[in-house]
Amino acid sequence: MGLGVLYAWDLYNCRFCPTDVGKLIRAVVETAKEAGMQVVEDAGGFFSQEKWGDQYGSSVITLVVPLKESHLAIHTWPAHRFVSVDFYTCGDPYKAYDVMEALAQSFGPERIERNTVWRGLMLGGDGHA
Repeated sequence: MGLGVLYAWDLYNCRFCPTDVGKLIRAVVETAKEAGMQVVEDAGGFFSQEKWGDQYGSSVITLVVPLKESHLAIHTWPAHRFVSVDFYTCGDPYKAYDVMEALAQSFGPERIERNTVWRGLMLGGDGHA
């Protein structure tokens, strides 16, 4: 293992793609807390077609939740039924994976592309590269 891990998942053809930033924040914070993560704060924004300039007419949500263990970010594109979820943690990678899985399933995707990047693998026993 390294110093941290980044889970970057793409969720395709989601049955539930939120357009209410408040509901999404509450669900994400609750899921993180249930897994024992410590939420520092949360910040979300809803970007309408005018602000986003999406030619397809979608509105998107960008949500960032800083955690004591690191951070969680979610981006939604309802018109495309697509959600991306990124979770970087220096904490327990298994808890983070459980959070990712719970969040992914809450969107009801037909397909999930899961990417994992371990960080800090090149460090030696003394903490230096």
